[in-house]
Amino acid sequence: VKATVSSQCILSFRGLSILRQFVALMCCWNTCCCCFTSGGLCQTFDIIMPQKVEALSGSCVSIPCRFTVPVAWESSLDDTCKAVWKRGWSRTRVFDSSLNGSLNVLQGNLTGNVRDKDCTTIFNNMPSNHNDNYYFRAECDNSFKYNFAAGVLISAKGLLHPHVEVEEGTEVILNCSTVAPCPALPPVLTWSPSVGDIVEDVDGANTSSVMKFIASHRHNGLNFTCTSLYRRQAGNSDLQFENSLTLSVFYSPDNTTLTYFTPVKEGDSVTMNCDSSANPAVSNYTWFKVNGGQATAVGSQQELKIPVSRDASKFYCKATNAYGTQETGVAEFSAAVAAKDVYHHAWLFLYDLHSICFILKSTKKGKCENYINLKTNIWFLLWAARWTVVSIVDSQQEGRRFASW
Repeated sequence: VKATVSSQCILSFRGLSILRQFVALMCCWNTCCCCFTSGGLCQTFDIIMPQKVEALSGSCVSIPCRFTVPVAWESSLDDTCKAVWKRGWSRTRVFDSSLNGSLNVLQGNLTGNVRDKDCTTIFNNMPSNHNDNYYFRAECDNSFKYNFAAGVLISAKGLLHPHVEVEEGTEVILNCSTVAPCPALPPVLTWSPSVGDIVEDVDGANTSSVMKFIASHRHNGLNFTCTSLYRRQAGNSDLQFENSLTLSVFYSPDNTTLTYFTPVKEGDSVTMNCDSSANPAVSNYTWFKVNGGQATAVGSQQELKIPVSRDASKFYCKATNAYGTQETGVAEFSAAVAAKDVYHHAWLFLYDLHSICFILKSTKKGKCENYINLKTNIWFLLWAARWTVVSIVDSQQEGRRFASW
């Protein structure tokens, strides 16, 4: 703040020692407020407040403010004085401490007292489209009315990083802070969801809440909200403000699975799918066929379609992105045997059993007394096997999932 040298101050040097005159002169020249004189205080119109204040859009902002006036004007400061705030180069009135509610462009209240040269003001629900320089004017119901030259830049904005990106396994520190204009009723800060250790701190005019946790794939896409609740004095409803950010967690493929539908008969093709959860998304799928102890790459798409035989085939899939890989378990399957083939083999078995019994009887080296009972049991098993196999084949034809057997 630039100092102004007053002739009032210089004239008052009369009667002072050389040393005191020098001190008084330096005081008037280098400071913005005062100089020591013989029996008086030399002051100018001046205002003391921050050059810039950052506010959270939709929340309140406190402007600490004090001012000085020449001694001759101090008696004009009384209880009729009010605070007026003007915006921008046009000096548009946006706040008058003598008005209430919607009569002001910016709602708020004067927490200081103009009579005491305290112009501290709180603006509520500060919108982000009101970023500008603001200037203070003091008005009293007398001849004292003054526009102070220095202003404060109010920058109302949301969170600087509404979308935060981290890698899985790293520590995340979320810090939520707000002004606490009333020390007796500090705001209450809460996190949703609450996923880690939370430390709260009340430091003078500010309240903060810090939440720490280790990033996991389970946190990917979560929307974290910090809510500040202002409990006001009797007769006034509580005020609540909130702001959010979305967390994006980068992680390697997880929960990678292989699914397939079994074929109906030998020579048909089986379609296998590889699915995985990853951020960023899987960039490459690789299919491997296992033969003995060797694994050979046989495909590079998410889906693989191959013909199968009655011989067991083994496959697995590997999913890859920029942060790592994950493999599925090995899937083993073979072509299902057709129902007519099972039935045919059962008939041959029964025919062979009948032939063996006939040979034993003809050579008189054995007896077949139990042949009838055995034959009856075989017929029953044959009937049961036929319907079981037919049911399995029908299930395959309907496209149901079927584990190899």
